[in-house]
Amino acid sequence: MANFEASGKLMLFGEYLVLCGSKSLAVPTVFGQKMMVEPNDNGQLHWSAYEPNGQWFSCRMDQSLAIQESSDHLVAEKLQNLLTEVRKQRNTVSMSGTFTLSVDFDLSWGLGSSSTLISLLSQWSGVDPFELSDSTFGGSGYDVACATASQPILFQRSKPSPIVEPVSLSPNVADHILFVFSGQKQSSANEVQKFNRRNIDQTEVDRMSDLVDATSMCDSIETFERLVKDSEQFVSRILGREPIGQQRFGDYQYAVKSLGAWGGDFFLATFRDLNTAKSYFIDRGYTTSFSYGELAK
Repeated sequence: MANFEASGKLMLFGEYLVLCGSKSLAVPTVFGQKMMVEPNDNGQLHWSAYEPNGQWFSCRMDQSLAIQESSDHLVAEKLQNLLTEVRKQRNTVSMSGTFTLSVDFDLSWGLGSSSTLISLLSQWSGVDPFELSDSTFGGSGYDVACATASQPILFQRSKPSPIVEPVSLSPNVADHILFVFSGQKQSSANEVQKFNRRNIDQTEVDRMSDLVDATSMCDSIETFERLVKDSEQFVSRILGREPIGQQRFGDYQYAVKSLGAWGGDFFLATFRDLNTAKSYFIDRGYTTSFSYGELAK
């Protein structure tokens, strides 16, 4: 029996522009996904996936990865494609066994059910996680880097492999950050496709990298809030979309910032008093929130 673990993710700064080579600042989360692999006697692949409320998916495949039965055929086909790619990259991997996966967060939160799966399959099979991600789900790969990180990272796409640098956020900043679930799940793949149709020049990529560097080094929440405002206005101009703070929280006293794909999943809010901030968002229907210390590694 073998056990593997992968952490979820949140991108604080660098959204969208990371796809063009800018730096990004991201944090692995305390929530994630685990996988247990046990040998079996029938030479087939048995797959069971669980969320906090119970089993959400199961399937069975033969050694050729033909689907024998499944609780959701579309999900089974996506898994089949992933495993086929694993086999392409490492044809000595045996596809028999009993795979049991458990995610400890609500799948609607968007913390990385796909990226943690990529990481788990990589750890199990020995294939390169970034190559597996590129050939299947796509994206920048920052989420895959977060899956095995133990602290915040600076991430930058690069060939032949991405640049990943561990960093530490100042307590003067981290202790004043709240992560709030928007109640919406955003499709990262769709957002990537939309963004890839835009023309981004190198000065914009460099501008985002400068913002990321400044954020990773700042030592005061006031400076952090100015950088949030700069980033939101900058990305807003590129996307042609109104920042979430202006759109929904014009009366909020401090900074609000979208995380990752705009319009869904979690957003960030700064505060001076945690209970006051949580109450503000609860009053507006946002009942799921975590302080930085509760969610980030």
